[in-house]
Amino acid sequence: MNKEAESEAISLISQIALFRTGLCSGSLSHIIKHIYNYASDEVVRRGKRIFLTQGVKFLRKDELSGQLHFKVRNDQYHNHYNVAISKYQDEQTLTARCQCPYNMGEICRHEAAALFHLNDMLLNQELDQEQARFNQAHTMIRMRSIDLKHLRLFTSNALFEEAEKIQSHHKVEISHSANEKVEALITVGQETFSVKLQRNDDKSFDTSCTCEEHRHPLCPHKTALFLQLLHASGPNFFDSIRNWDHQKNKLLGLYGYSLSDDLSGKFDFYYQDGKPFLKVLDQSIKKVQAQPLGMDKPATNQVVGPQDYNKRLGLIIHLQEKQYPFFGIDLVEGDLAEHQSAFSGQIQKLDTGKYINPEKYPLEDRELINMVRKIQRAEFSKHIARNSPFGDIWENIITQDADQPDQESLKLIFDYLHPKLLRMFNQLSPATPLYFLPNGLPYRTSSLKEIKYLHHNLYPNIHIRRNPDYMGVDISLIYDDASFLPEENALQNHLLYLHGNLLLLIHKPGDAARLADLSKKTEIP
Repeated sequence: MNKEAESEAISLISQIALFRTGLCSGSLSHIIKHIYNYASDEVVRRGKRIFLTQGVKFLRKDELSGQLHFKVRNDQYHNHYNVAISKYQDEQTLTARCQCPYNMGEICRHEAAALFHLNDMLLNQELDQEQARFNQAHTMIRMRSIDLKHLRLFTSNALFEEAEKIQSHHKVEISHSANEKVEALITVGQETFSVKLQRNDDKSFDTSCTCEEHRHPLCPHKTALFLQLLHASGPNFFDSIRNWDHQKNKLLGLYGYSLSDDLSGKFDFYYQDGKPFLKVLDQSIKKVQAQPLGMDKPATNQVVGPQDYNKRLGLIIHLQEKQYPFFGIDLVEGDLAEHQSAFSGQIQKLDTGKYINPEKYPLEDRELINMVRKIQRAEFSKHIARNSPFGDIWENIITQDADQPDQESLKLIFDYLHPKLLRMFNQLSPATPLYFLPNGLPYRTSSLKEIKYLHHNLYPNIHIRRNPDYMGVDISLIYDDASFLPEENALQNHLLYLHGNLLLLIHKPGDAARLADLSKKTEIP
């Protein structure tokens, strides 16, 4: 078959498949919408080709997390990639992850192919969707440290929001915290729940609670305890309560010493990410190892520590955008400071429109490259152009009018940016440098202000004042026990807020849309 005939055959098969998946009807499944909203036209075309040529194989369903695993053939080389799809029942929670190195968009062609295949399985009822039942007296989850991304994976959005409220407004009494085990009593209303979390050597957690939740591995009480530990002590809390004597003795044993010896002036332990590392103070002490006769090992400043990377990625939030939402987020790289929590010296802004080699950076930084790329104006302008009734002229309309867009365009902006900002900020490690560049200051290191993202929900609080002739509207924003006025937001928008040095994201995109609408109405006749 020549290339022209092959192309016609693929086109015909594609039309039949698209009709079957609903693309030629008036109703699109949420999976198909997800593909077309987040993938480029080239990715959609190549992903569809892989799917239509039988290049996707369903492997298994993980009953614990609900993840679906696929094996997808590469359309260019003779290899395969594994794709995992999570929480596929809802467009707002659907995520796909592939092992390939593609980082030029939200979805790669292998993820697109797997999503097409999943949509086909659901239409043909080939997927067993019977929900697993969990006994909260004992469930095990796979997680190395306390990570918001994994916590959300093992529970639902509703239960996660309930856990945040429990953590913020109810009493969590920790009765035991040692040897990687935490026990606590959580009182909600008139009920008290006993919760236990135990980290295992294989970096999994055994969890236990006395509640009756059976739909997900993590109930709101377990999640609330994880959240409290995360907010109070960081993601590596369980490392900090681990008995490190065995590890310390292994490090000292490299030099023929142990904890029972006098280590004064000889060694010192320092902690990084909650783990102990050994520093040799006396340079005359050498490692105990066999050496060839007559060969002396040169003296070196010996430090037993983690592998270092020369560069680290960070974020700068600035106000140099002239159009709504008026803030931008740049990806920058710089040298690590001594404690690896901030940049030292000059930093360099990276062009996310071009390929960035992720191998130069630590593993926890690499996903930031694609996340920052997807929140640039060029990307969400494409999304609005696809979904706005104004189509391709939307950007020209905004360009001519720098004021706030109409309510429909605002909703599209919020619906696109909110989940991506939430995912990006939840991905940040405590060591990721985060800065704010105040308005009017030059783009240089000395102008930057260190800020901190707060993993707490930010809610609008609306108060109506009744007067004889009209009703006044007072708006404030609340997080934990603190509140502030919208005018105090240094970022000048309704989605992302900077209050002092704390960065907060509004709870839901719908809240941002309501705030944008109410901000125009200080009085109601």
